[in-house]
Amino acid sequence: MSGDVVTLIRGAIQAKVAHQIYAEDGDVFIPTSTGTKQFIATGKTSYKNRSSKEFITVGSLYDMVHAGIHTGTNFADYKKNNKYKDQVGVLDWMELKQYLTGEIDTSKQIMTGDASNEALNNGTMGNNMTSSRSVGGSARNGGFGASMSSEAQSNELLMAAERSLKRKRELIEGSGMMEDEALQCAVKARNQETTQSNRNSILDVVQGDFSEVLESHQAVSLKSNKKSKAEEAKKLTRDSKWPIILVSESTSQAKISMWNALSLLGDDRRYVSIKDAKKAASGRGSGGVRKEPKQVLLVRNNVTYRILPIGITSKSQYWSKNDFSRVVGLFADGSTWCYKKFPGKTPVNVFNSVVGFHLYYADEKPQPNCQKWIVDKIAIDKNKRHHDAVAVQKIWRRIDTFISHKKPEYLPENWKNPRSK
Repeated sequence: MSGDVVTLIRGAIQAKVAHQIYAEDGDVFIPTSTGTKQFIATGKTSYKNRSSKEFITVGSLYDMVHAGIHTGTNFADYKKNNKYKDQVGVLDWMELKQYLTGEIDTSKQIMTGDASNEALNNGTMGNNMTSSRSVGGSARNGGFGASMSSEAQSNELLMAAERSLKRKRELIEGSGMMEDEALQCAVKARNQETTQSNRNSILDVVQGDFSEVLESHQAVSLKSNKKSKAEEAKKLTRDSKWPIILVSESTSQAKISMWNALSLLGDDRRYVSIKDAKKAASGRGSGGVRKEPKQVLLVRNNVTYRILPIGITSKSQYWSKNDFSRVVGLFADGSTWCYKKFPGKTPVNVFNSVVGFHLYYADEKPQPNCQKWIVDKIAIDKNKRHHDAVAVQKIWRRIDTFISHKKPEYLPENWKNPRSK
């Protein structure tokens, strides 16, 4: 459905106006290219929850956006303040996050076409969806429309509500005013409108001058704004070190380690088993013996990546807490011991904030633990090497998307080599 909330919120996020989505009096308001749309919070969306098999509500989806699903918040923080108490699982959270931010274009959990029509006919979704222009004052029980006797007066008050939203946006964008402060000013102006009974008094408020409010707030917040911008610039400079890719230890169930990581992720784009990589390495150097690399540097698009074994995260002499923030890719083999030092401590929390991958042979099943985690499953054919490039392309595409959204300091145009003067 073109008017579905999931689609509209995805469009708002991609248009960078998600901060204009707000809830009021049990309704959710979403900006669109044709104006603000209004939806009842208890209405159903087109996204079907995996566990409950029910469509999640508009209110729950708004709550996820308000919690920052598109800006980097994690699932644990969201569950601490779930206003509508929908049981949105971690897998649904991540899939919605990827769909809304454009990381994936489709989702099996989103009912479209015949499925959505059937759900609509059965009354399971869409029956509570209403446009802000069409509902007037009757959309809410006890709302401002109930106190007005004529349709014209109801429309005037509805327009006043829309002007209140516009004022709030102008105050936030024009002066850097905090959302609570802007909301108070906008509500005050709206109350002045709704308490007047004649057209002239309403027009006086509509045409009111907010310049004094903006000027006074700008004077107070100028210093703090400069400080926050300086801190943001300093943060980018401080974190502009090598991005890190962590690979598995050389275990029996691992398919990628320090032995074969460069062959796969480097220019060769060719998968070599860990066993064969060890054999090839043993034929080089003196005595026919070569130790496993402790670190490998890979240059791609003029950015230097450090490839390290995941076991290094437990060695404080080689790994610092700041290094966790530089991880842009993490290969999992199903082991759980290696995540104890991570900020999230558990694999579920770790892979909620870091791009994870699990390599497995196409004729085998993925490792059971990895099937429970939010990791991209990458199948490798044992005998068809010409398929390797496709798998590597998927890996780098996910890493590039993650960097673009979460680690812009590692984009080629922003990155500074720590060794360069």
